Amino acid sequence: MNNLKESKVFGPSTVGAATLIGGALAGGFMLAHNFYILGEPSKAKSSIIFWSILAIIQFIVVIQPWHPILMTYLPIILLYPMLANFIIQKFQAQKIEQDFPEERQYDFIYSSKITLIAFLIMIPMALILKSIIWKNYQLNFAQV
Repeated sequence: MNNLKESKVFGPSTVGAATLIGGALAGGFMLAHNFYILGEPSKAKSSIIFWSILAIIQFIVVIQPWHPILMTYLPIILLYPMLANFIIQKFQAQKIEQDFPEERQYDFIYSSKITLIAFLIMIPMALILKSIIWKNYQLNFAQV
């Protein structure tokens, strides 16, 4: 973005909803974007790294062949938005409220596009990883 003074940020409710639907990828991107616009590029980089690690953990938990998905995934679905909300409230909310009126915050339509892209990225990655792990699990089980 050329002019940071005219840039937009993602509000707390938008980040929370996107993280709930799109997972760690969507939430991490939005939080990193906000950190960058708010003038904290080092926190933006840390946010990308942290939320990418969470996304990898999310994929591993979802694709475990030996656990029912709902039992392992449900707490994570609820944990990510709570964590994103904590981060945005602790580090970004005050600056957003002071410097970014409602018209300088992305609307839900724009953020839903990011959420959809993150969700569509998760599906093939989860299927690929699930097939790899399931194949290895079957091989290990057959050798026992």
